[in-house]
Amino acid sequence: MSMGTDSDDSGQITLMDAMVFFAIMLIICSIQLSALSRDMWSDDQLIEPTGRGDPSSVLSVLMRASIGVGSSIRIDGGLSVPPDTLVSECLAVEAASLVGGIAETAFCVLNGVIISIMTNLTHPLTKPHLILNRHTEDGMFVLLRLENDLLESVDVTAADCDLPSCAEDRITVSLLLEPALLPESRDV
Repeated sequence: MSMGTDSDDSGQITLMDAMVFFAIMLIICSIQLSALSRDMWSDDQLIEPTGRGDPSSVLSVLMRASIGVGSSIRIDGGLSVPPDTLVSECLAVEAASLVGGIAETAFCVLNGVIISIMTNLTHPLTKPHLILNRHTEDGMFVLLRLENDLLESVDVTAADCDLPSCAEDRITVSLLLEPALLPESRDV
């Protein structure tokens, strides 16, 4: 009988050893993670975007993304945009409409969806800005700005591409990615 009791005690001791080891490893990992996150945020007020911060990649994906809101978006003037319509197609129609004299307010809902898609494609610490430019013989003119408030003093990365256009003028889409400003840390 005493042999059975000894084997039960050794099993319990082994289980307790494993639990203590697990608790110690959990504490060590949490200390390392907190030190890593402190190092990442301490020095700079500006955090450069990583991963989703390459403007040419983001612009390429944005142009190939569909509106995808589940149902058609109605635009003033009777135009309806189905959910499988690409952002590039929407921007081309909007650019042609703006050149033709239709007011930007007719596209408010559509522009809100495009801003949402653009924001979801970028790093959380960046503010995206999309600008449609019309190139004519007289120069370049801004047709549309879909953006947050752009800070002039911040380094901005950019990419642009041509839109397929039915107008005589060349239309380009420019995507600007602005790093978000973090609040200054206060030393106590």
